[in-house]
Amino acid sequence: MKEVDVYVAAHHGHKSGFSTDLFNAMGRPPILNVISVQGRDEHVDDRYSKPEYAIGIGPDDDKRRRVTTRWDGSVFIDVGADGKFYLDTIRLPGNRKKARNT
Repeated sequence: MKEVDVYVAAHHGHKSGFSTDLFNAMGRPPILNVISVQGRDEHVDDRYSKPEYAIGIGPDDDKRRRVTTRWDGSVFIDVGADGKFYLDTIRLPGNRKKARNT
């Protein structure tokens, strides 16, 4: 788990699946946490979006530390030959409409 760049959260990002020991074992926070979660799930742990648990990507004033299927739709991560990853999210047909409060 050393120096993970993208972490897919356990148990749909619920508090019961969050482990500070696991994040400590990584050596540094991941760049991004990805959470597959159903709509209206009240149990998602907000620590996944904290700077202690994710470095974040994007412009400094709009840095994303987590993406969720609930708010972002389908999540695509592409790793280039240079080792950098690129993130895209899209609402595919059949996905619910994007909520405004992310």
